[in-house]
Amino acid sequence: MAGFALDPTRRHVAAGALTDRLVTEAAHAYADLLVERAEAGDDVLGLVPVGLAAGALDGALRAAVLARLPATPLLRLVEDADERVRPRDAVALDVGGDDPAALAVLAPLVAGLVASPRAAAGAYAALGVGRLALSDVVDALPAAGAPALWHSRYAGLAGLADDANAREVLAALPVPLADGRVVRGARGVLLPTDDRLPVSALATLSPFGLRVVHPEAAHPLLARLGATTASARAVLQESAVRLAVEQSPDADAPDEVADAVLALVRAALQDGAPVPGAWADGELHWLADLALTDAEVEVTPAGALVLPGSMAAAVLDPREVGVVDADLVRVWGPDVLRAVGVLDGLAVVRADEVDLDDLPARVSGLADIDDWADETGSGTLAELVGVRDLDVVRPQCWPEVLRHMASEPVLRRALVEQVRVSGPDGSRSVPSYTAWWLRRELGTVGLLDPAAGTGLGDLLDRAPQWVADLDDDVRRALGLVGDLGSADLSLAAVVLGRLLDPDRAVDAATCLRAWALLGECAADLDAPVTESTRVLDGAGSRVVALSEAVVADDPKWLQRNDLGGLVVVTPSLAPALADLLDVALASELADGRVRDDGAVADVPTEVTTLLPQAPRLWCEHDRLLVDDVEVAWWVDAGGVHAATTDGLARGLAFAAGRWPARHALARLLVEPGDAVRLVVEDAAG
Repeated sequence: MAGFALDPTRRHVAAGALTDRLVTEAAHAYADLLVERAEAGDDVLGLVPVGLAAGALDGALRAAVLARLPATPLLRLVEDADERVRPRDAVALDVGGDDPAALAVLAPLVAGLVASPRAAAGAYAALGVGRLALSDVVDALPAAGAPALWHSRYAGLAGLADDANAREVLAALPVPLADGRVVRGARGVLLPTDDRLPVSALATLSPFGLRVVHPEAAHPLLARLGATTASARAVLQESAVRLAVEQSPDADAPDEVADAVLALVRAALQDGAPVPGAWADGELHWLADLALTDAEVEVTPAGALVLPGSMAAAVLDPREVGVVDADLVRVWGPDVLRAVGVLDGLAVVRADEVDLDDLPARVSGLADIDDWADETGSGTLAELVGVRDLDVVRPQCWPEVLRHMASEPVLRRALVEQVRVSGPDGSRSVPSYTAWWLRRELGTVGLLDPAAGTGLGDLLDRAPQWVADLDDDVRRALGLVGDLGSADLSLAAVVLGRLLDPDRAVDAATCLRAWALLGECAADLDAPVTESTRVLDGAGSRVVALSEAVVADDPKWLQRNDLGGLVVVTPSLAPALADLLDVALASELADGRVRDDGAVADVPTEVTTLLPQAPRLWCEHDRLLVDDVEVAWWVDAGGVHAATTDGLARGLAFAAGRWPARHALARLLVEPGDAVRLVVEDAAG
């Protein structure tokens, strides 16, 4: 024990050798005390003198202590808590120095690393502890190390990523890839989210540009540092995988590429991701190009292979498709092989927003798709769904194939649902691609539907029984005819040919429906190369030379049997039908001139009750001659001419533009008292 001597004023410690010696000894003792307490486990950083001195003696003591402490083993090493390090040999991080997990990761890599709580910053500065930038630590990290080791390092450093500046620094961390390479920085690499992703598969695909974090190194920190999280499905969608598939037929080891892609597909299926058959999935349609081996050990695209024992194997021509190698089925199973396009049945091709003038490549697998697009015309489809491989179905298998298409929802939709084509002039509905192709291949357009009414059987051929057994919607999609009411261009072409067949006995009612259909479609039909046409003949019809036929312009010409056999259609369709059949209109063969004016008479007032548009006057004739041919009625610029009551009814109805009202008018002219009843009936129906 010793005391400091005072100066004569007894207000200050006396300067001199004794005081200096005491200060030195006190500093030594203080340093020894801190070592003792540090070894006992106490935190001695709070005992390090910092700040301003209270006086000269305090300043001298502080200086002596701080001269001694940097060389005193006071600080606990992160790597070994039982070992103390001298402050001058210690280093502390500028970022994350108080994060135990980060310190534990970096301690084996940074000699003398000590924890640096923020409260100890002043003490560390006074002790001369070295400051080490986190960026320097990251840059100095060795790239070597097992992927699992890097996973643990990422886990330890994850807490630092809450700071934006620290994230920028950590973004340069080494990242081990699945192929064994190590890259600097996580940006641009794929971070697998599924531990079922096979490392060997990822490594096989790396030469094609696939950069995937090794699954054993994968950690959420990498996503925060710029890596892209990727499920097995997401990896499949990478351009590098597509490139590998496209180049697989020419690869040095196509079987290894195939195994890698199939492994990714299996992982995606196990992950629950929807990976349907490649041709059904627009994004992954290219998977069908994956080179696989067939039963003859030949390399073949997956989309040209079928599963052994499947429906596809039974109905598709074996000269056009191969059977996939049984070993592939055993190793990968049917689901995985179906997902890359190997067929077990009929498959569909889908595409959205299809421009018919610029078809996407993904629909090129549909047989004759360009022909369908040309026939359909310009426009855009919201969705195109078509059944592929129809051109390689064995002919004897069509009954089975169509029954299958009718029962399977996706295939059925591709067949029976019409396609909506949108263009600058509006939208229109046309038969689906699948229906179009089947109609053309099977020749079903214009075949008689078994549910059709009487009469059409004389005009149309009956469908074979296996077609007739299909349901209504499928039969309709195939072009079977139940009536002639719809303006179907394909049907019209068939009907036109059938009408010209002189061996067919076609009744008058069927002829009228057929001519109406032809009139509707005349502008889009090719005129037949023929010298004959069909005309009415009482309750039936017959085929005559073109010169012996005439198209009635309107109902009044039906009285002119002198002009030739009649072809009858509504007035609005008559010119188009005459042009199609190359038959003259009646008005082109006769003037339609009434010989005398007749006697002008008032139209009965009851007529205007039923038909307000009717003329108020008409011309009565005892004998009405038009072009010297006797008729019952006529309408010309001079008005309505009639020689009979029934003729007057027809003339008035025609002149008023209400031809269907002629029968009611005829009754009214005979029984004027029924005017009100007839008006009511007319209004009701």
